[in-house]
Amino acid sequence: DGKSTWTVTGTSYLNRLNLAPGARMQAPEGYKLTVTLGGKPVDVSHTGSYQGAIEVAVTRN
Repeated sequence: DGKSTWTVTGTSYLNRLNLAPGARMQAPEGYKLTVTLGGKPVDVSHTGSYQGAIEVAVTRN
């Protein structure tokens, strides 16, 4: 929902991702969040639904 925050602590592989208005995805402090769909970067600061080969990864800054 719009009040949810997902702090990603490790790489996750998804088939579907739904981001409600107001929901957030973030990496822990000192890390960077990268989301790809079919190998192409996705800007998860926008709400919406994504379907396919989704990789959500965190790396050190």
